[in-house]
Amino acid sequence: MNLGLLKKKGRAKTTAITDLIGVPRSYMKIQLSPSNNGFQFIFKGCNCGKTVKTGVFSSKKIPTYNEPENVVKDETGRILVQCATILGSIMDPGGDVVAYRRRLLSKLGPDWTISDPNAMPVDWINRCVSGTFWENPNTKYLRTHNMSMNYRMVDITDCHSRLHNERTAKISCEVRVNCDCTIIAPFSLIFEAITAVEGSSLGDASQTLDEDNRIVLKDGLGLVQAGDIGKIFNLVAFGGDNNFYKNYSSQCRKTRSNRPVLPQAIPQLSCPKGKALVAADFNHGMINMTRDYGYVRNEGSGNLLIRRNHPLDQYRIIGVCIDESIDNKDESTTVVRIR
Repeated sequence: MNLGLLKKKGRAKTTAITDLIGVPRSYMKIQLSPSNNGFQFIFKGCNCGKTVKTGVFSSKKIPTYNEPENVVKDETGRILVQCATILGSIMDPGGDVVAYRRRLLSKLGPDWTISDPNAMPVDWINRCVSGTFWENPNTKYLRTHNMSMNYRMVDITDCHSRLHNERTAKISCEVRVNCDCTIIAPFSLIFEAITAVEGSSLGDASQTLDEDNRIVLKDGLGLVQAGDIGKIFNLVAFGGDNNFYKNYSSQCRKTRSNRPVLPQAIPQLSCPKGKALVAADFNHGMINMTRDYGYVRNEGSGNLLIRRNHPLDQYRIIGVCIDESIDNKDESTTVVRIR
């Protein structure tokens, strides 16, 4: 990103949107770890091991699948679509899960060994689940918090995502939502899942011409480096209900298994919005009430989140925005100094 002319003492001047409404509250953590398990997807809903009502006086225990199940050859496409649907309901709650998984799997671009050429048809993302519940799942019955998956996709040979290479293929991400849902999946799948959120430009590439008619390329995929193994990142939101996931998971467990989870049954239902990715050492408490947050527009490849501690302080870059825009008090841009 071009932040303008770098001044002395490492300060740059640029324009930014400031005075964001709300304060960033963490709702999800991502930890990077080394892994040699190949392409494995593990999901454990926060209600696993608890009971769900099946009748007036009856209930059953929600299962947990701790042992991995190998997914081979022609089964791979169907399972990938199911996993992407689960990721959509977690990463982009309230959105269109069918459109989300199409964006995600198109970005990921997986290849796998097949025995029947018809098992990977054109438009396989939709056709692999044609005629099943997963084709167009009714979100009122898709109780993600009550689900568990443990798949090892042994026949995936490559992914065409720019986030996938020899180094990142050996990195696994553990995602923990504040309701205690847990996801363990490859690096490229998790971070493409973040960039696939509806309305986000994070991770896209763009090109423009500068004043001297030179081509300027911007690529927003460098948000996390392969050398960040062992580090933790937080997903924060400036708006929405921070207890959204907990409220929804409670209703998934309390509502009978054959009945829909209706929106009006969920108190204060408001999905996180104004989302951003920051380092784990970031926090916002009562002593930080004088802080001012903003973001620097980076058209087409993700905005930079900035912060200053008090009005006389200078801004610092603290993360990247997932959502294209975050509500602020005044839509006009302001010239800021960043150090």
